Amino acid sequence: MLIEAARAERPRAGKDHDRLEMLPDLGRFALFDGAAQAMASDIAAQVFADQHRQYDATTGFPLPLLNEVFEEIHKRIQEFQGEEAVVKALGDKAKNIVTTGTALGLRQLENSRGTVIREYAHAGDSSLWMFDYDAGQLIKLTEDEVIGNDSENCLPDIRNWLGSPEHELTQWLGTPLKTDHAAFALMSDGVTSFEAKRGKVDEPEIEEILRGDASPRSKADRLISASAVRDDASVIVVEFRADK
Repeated sequence: MLIEAARAERPRAGKDHDRLEMLPDLGRFALFDGAAQAMASDIAAQVFADQHRQYDATTGFPLPLLNEVFEEIHKRIQEFQGEEAVVKALGDKAKNIVTTGTALGLRQLENSRGTVIREYAHAGDSSLWMFDYDAGQLIKLTEDEVIGNDSENCLPDIRNWLGSPEHELTQWLGTPLKTDHAAFALMSDGVTSFEAKRGKVDEPEIEEILRGDASPRSKADRLISASAVRDDASVIVVEFRADK
């Protein structure tokens, strides 16, 4: 399989909470958007990288499942929340050191006629989208975790984010990828925010950008440029083509 990927970022002055990890040789990508401060997203990005450090095409070790990586991130954030210095500095607010997490994995199974597995793990309101070129269809693979049913009047629900006491990973999946050509986009809520009435990138715009023939770099840049949400905005675009 052929994988091409690129990232684009627009940090907001005084915030800069988004963290991106790209491991194209392993077919693994992740985006984390920490709440309130960047501590949780820093931990998440480091753990994600550490969990993959020993794996490459020559080791023969199986890749960790993304849900297992997310559980390790959750555990490490909670351990950080409980450190004496953190509790002393933040008190009860230490429990607010949490982060969204959206990760994509693409791996080709051996001895199975080249079957490619699409895997993802998700918590929070960063999102993962896929444009299937064969079907001509845009699909949102993740579901935002929010409080409220009205898209114009809802809030992020941090109770299930990585590091939250009530966290339970409910959005993860590994299934065969039934297309020979797809473009994926991992996006922070600074691009598609449900809270912003203006400036967000909507589904028709996402489809139009991902559908095109431009490079992943150009698509990522266009998605960032299309957003005027007053927040950090980050994107990873991954283009997949099956072996021919």
